[in-house]
Amino acid sequence: MGNALGENLKEKKRAQNFFLCLLFLMSLVVMTQELLPSYFHYNSSEALSARVDDSHCDPSTQGFGTHCFGDFYYPLRFANDSEPWSGPIIPYPPTSLASFKPFAYLVNLLPNSRFPLLLYLAFGLICSLFPIYHLRRRSRISLRTCLILGSFTISSAPILMALDRGNNQLSLIPFLYLFCISALESRYKRMFIYGLLLVLFKPQMILLGAVFVGRREWKKAILWSLTGVGTSILAFLFYPVHFYNNIKDYITQVLNYQDFTNAGSPNPANISFASTWSTLERILVTLFPSISSKDPLGRWSFYPPLYSVLILGIVFMSLFFLGKKRSNTINLIIALLLPIVIPNVSFVYYLCALIPILVLILLEVLTNRPPISTNSSQIAEKGAETMLIFFGSKPLQITFSLTCFLLIIPWSIPWRILPGFHDLVWSNIGVNWLLGQTSLVIFFCVLLVQGMRKEISVKV
Repeated sequence: MGNALGENLKEKKRAQNFFLCLLFLMSLVVMTQELLPSYFHYNSSEALSARVDDSHCDPSTQGFGTHCFGDFYYPLRFANDSEPWSGPIIPYPPTSLASFKPFAYLVNLLPNSRFPLLLYLAFGLICSLFPIYHLRRRSRISLRTCLILGSFTISSAPILMALDRGNNQLSLIPFLYLFCISALESRYKRMFIYGLLLVLFKPQMILLGAVFVGRREWKKAILWSLTGVGTSILAFLFYPVHFYNNIKDYITQVLNYQDFTNAGSPNPANISFASTWSTLERILVTLFPSISSKDPLGRWSFYPPLYSVLILGIVFMSLFFLGKKRSNTINLIIALLLPIVIPNVSFVYYLCALIPILVLILLEVLTNRPPISTNSSQIAEKGAETMLIFFGSKPLQITFSLTCFLLIIPWSIPWRILPGFHDLVWSNIGVNWLLGQTSLVIFFCVLLVQGMRKEISVKV
């Protein structure tokens, strides 16, 4: 008993040190962003996100400065079309695209106004803070804790990038948070409701059903898959005039979107498995062109779908053989990462999917209380592992910390300030993205091989 308590104290200390390092590095970012852009003549928002001038609006009347928030204005062009997927690439599924209809109406009503954009961004920001509001109401956490968690949320790199692009990923955070809470509490009906809402907005979220594979709940996994596919098809009723053609065109566009960016192009930051490997290869042949005849600026292609299927097969084998031995938290994070790392094109703001679970981890660090609510004290004790499970294992602690420090903190320090990278096409993007996506791959692999559940005795 004494050894167990001693180990728990060590793990709590490690978790607190992680949190203090996170705060210190975030404060360091503030200092570097005040100084470095003027010293090295670069745009910090481009290092964090993407090029400013995306030409999807009239920036003098609709955007800010020269910035157009392309992920907001671009889908507005197609939101009210009867066949939105018959022309240029628009990867939004029908539910997601239809959600832009009210804003498209406002833009048509007020063509030279920033009001629709401000309303959209405000809605996204409110959605990103929903987990803190819910925890305040449910767990009665202190105002101080709310402010710390809120500051962490809105200053994290994925949230800032989603705001900078005007991406609707922010609107999914309430559903992601409620899905995570429901999964930790084993409330299956709620998991289905919130999860299927996520699938309607982002079809790749159907991979969240991996949590059922980890628990060997085959009936739930099959029901999840069939319901997810069925509701996704029914969602095309938002565009009923050309129902069957729209389904066919959308599938074609989704397949084409997998080559939307050049493989291995660091700008904008694409954190999928396929892109991570290609980016490392591209940087190598850029620095040493004699080792390859490939053109580092083009003629690159992603891995064929076979590789994605192979990775999924390895993941599901890991869930099948080790899922029951693992913490539910680890299985949940594996499921949350699958929609991020499996598609060929997955930009950094998809990491917003991890923000709710990170908020829950930080909450337990700050309050020393489990983030779940249950009437069973035995289940509650095991639920209290959300924080400790990462710091009881050295490989998990190191890779988890590195991934957070490199991908969650908004560094915005570009390649161009480094010798040898100044004149490259992608030199304006942040150095941390490549390091971070590499650490994410390693972290994901460590999660897959992390086997034994650690029983934790915590006073709840």
